[in-house]
Amino acid sequence: MTKLNSFTEFQPLALRTESHIPVVKTNLRLLTALLVANVAITEILDGVKKQVFYGNSKKLFEGTAEQIATLDKVLEIIKEDLAPDSLEQVVDINPRVFHGLIGIITEAGELSDALLNGITGGGVDAVNIQEEATGDIGWYQAILNDELGLDQYQGLTNVINKLKVRYPDKFSNELAANRNLDAERKELEVK
Repeated sequence: MTKLNSFTEFQPLALRTESHIPVVKTNLRLLTALLVANVAITEILDGVKKQVFYGNSKKLFEGTAEQIATLDKVLEIIKEDLAPDSLEQVVDINPRVFHGLIGIITEAGELSDALLNGITGGGVDAVNIQEEATGDIGWYQAILNDELGLDQYQGLTNVINKLKVRYPDKFSNELAANRNLDAERKELEVK
């Protein structure tokens, strides 16, 4: 096999294996609940990240109780019985955007499993992490980029420019906690 040298080479090869559907149909109540749960869990994990890397436990202590309350509500919805006809609800979203986003979310779940394995003594599987983080997530990015007319390299450039706004010289806990979100957003909007 030939090694790819750019995302530009990767994208058309990835898109040839894409599954196309005309409309997204599923149980909208369950889907919404699961996405709300995912947001709640990632907010708590973001609090852990900030505690570990920035020495700032504020988000972890202040936001966790609210997220737990959200998760309790979601659990009630998840426990509801699913009827086959409930899976026929049309979800008002572009199917390719849905595919790209839900795919990245589920691949992130697989990365959660890889991290769990690493911290519970099972070791870090670099091959699996590469498959999920750069391979499979890249595949879903290819769909999103194609559908939304996004440029992978412009996105990477914008993130670097955003980080230059946030950290003009280098990382600091103070700058991480005191961000100029408007200036950062302007860098992200460059096309």
